Amino acid sequence: MKILVTGSQGGIGRWLVKALLEAGHTLRTLDQAAEPRGIDWEHFPGDVRDLSLVRRAVQGMEAVMHLAAILSETKGLELLYTVNIQGTWNILMACEEAGITRVINFSSVQAIGHSSPVHTDLSFPLDDQVPKQPYHAYQTSKQVGEEICTAYARQHGLEIFSLRPTYVFRSNSGADRGWLGRPDEVRAHQAANDYWSFVDVRDVCEAARLCLTAPLSNPWGRPQAGHQTLMLSSDYTHARLPTVELARKYYPHIVWPRVTPEEYTKDNPFRSLIDSSLAKQALGWQPVFSTRQAVLDE
Repeated sequence: MKILVTGSQGGIGRWLVKALLEAGHTLRTLDQAAEPRGIDWEHFPGDVRDLSLVRRAVQGMEAVMHLAAILSETKGLELLYTVNIQGTWNILMACEEAGITRVINFSSVQAIGHSSPVHTDLSFPLDDQVPKQPYHAYQTSKQVGEEICTAYARQHGLEIFSLRPTYVFRSNSGADRGWLGRPDEVRAHQAANDYWSFVDVRDVCEAARLCLTAPLSNPWGRPQAGHQTLMLSSDYTHARLPTVELARKYYPHIVWPRVTPEEYTKDNPFRSLIDSSLAKQALGWQPVFSTRQAVLDE
């Protein structure tokens, strides 16, 4: 399949390009970085906010994987909002014009605003049914990006998966290894972002690859048309404490309306508080590399 990958030089993008090439796909990449040395595919250096460039980049493609995004508010809110929101709009507009229907949009678990201190509808386990209540700018940009995907799927018959990975672990990243090595208590104030969850970058790439051909639900009467969000997480936490103890110690205010903590962790005392069951059902995906021992060994 001929695939355009935006944000190809990012932390996930580099791994995804490699995985797609190994799977036999033909690639074109778009990234602000200049053309990487030694590549054997076509690269468009530039910005997803440049609609004319995006329109050229999608020509002749069969699918688009959209990763280009600003991850930090420290670079300025205007940049974050325009890249993450206008950039997503540009990608979908160009795809619709070019007749490309299959888009894999990289969103984030942050789209539901689950680290917000004022989220009123949080419940364990966290899954794709949790209502979205974004709190800060990055969360808002991802939430709006998902809404744009829903609108384009509904209006133009696009087939869109929005992947919502939690903390993406890369075994070759010193920063990841250092963070995961800290005690649970030290990480507690940050755990609200991911609840001690993680997913290996290789498993994220496999989920994206599966999205290329997986069927979508059909809520609007058009064959295949739709937009599906999918949480991506390991089946395990990276915490030293069992999950039931973590939830009671750090999040006693979050309810368990559908299952008791004991039942949820019956077969896995370190089960992730992020539930990726929908991704497993929709894609036939399994987080093979996202093992608890692999992370703790780091």
